[in-house]
Amino acid sequence: MLAVSNKLTGLNRRYEALKKQLESHYPQYYRAKYDLSVINLEDAQQNLLKPHQALLEYFVGDSSIFIFAVRPDTFRVVEVKKDFPLKNWVADMRAGLSELDTQGAAKYARAAHHIYEKIFQPIQEFLAGHNLIIVPDGELGYVPFDALLSATPDNLGDFRTFPYLLQKHQISISYSATLLREMRQKQHERLPSKNFLGIAPYFPGIKTDSNGVAGRQTHINTLPRLFKNKEEVEKIQAS
Repeated sequence: MLAVSNKLTGLNRRYEALKKQLESHYPQYYRAKYDLSVINLEDAQQNLLKPHQALLEYFVGDSSIFIFAVRPDTFRVVEVKKDFPLKNWVADMRAGLSELDTQGAAKYARAAHHIYEKIFQPIQEFLAGHNLIIVPDGELGYVPFDALLSATPDNLGDFRTFPYLLQKHQISISYSATLLREMRQKQHERLPSKNFLGIAPYFPGIKTDSNGVAGRQTHINTLPRLFKNKEEVEKIQAS
């Protein structure tokens, strides 16, 4: 037993020595793996959030969803009883967005408004006039918050008239407030020489069925190939 104890002591010392070596030679890796410190409320309000910006963080539990809303001047916590089929609503919203017909639009609109009523409406007045940094959790990680609907659309055939949440708030997504702070504080190894980023995606064109699904035997619609996009970006870069 004494021999085992001595061996464990030696291994622990070697482990601590390895951690110190990592901290000295590979500080970024060391912080990512061993630094368990998290940003506190005061730090988030004073150093993370800009004027007219709010942090909206969710925690999805078994029986409740907790909404943590933080503004530079104050904060609020709201509990919402999880007595509704959130997982099903999220699936319906995502499925409806991919279906190019009236039935799909109705499925999307119904689910997007239900989700809005449960997870955003209870805190909407507190967040009025603020740009949002949203930290989702659980099933909410699959929700395109920009596309949530504050009301049921009158005309399901005209997506331009839908009351999207994006019309009220500028929205960005983060995995956590602590990670957002680290991203903002990160120093680039090499500063960019130009203030231009051009992206020219390659798209050869596909054939789809009536639901917009590629690869089916019956091809009804064709999404044509993209032309000139690479040439356009190269010309902008050269100018």
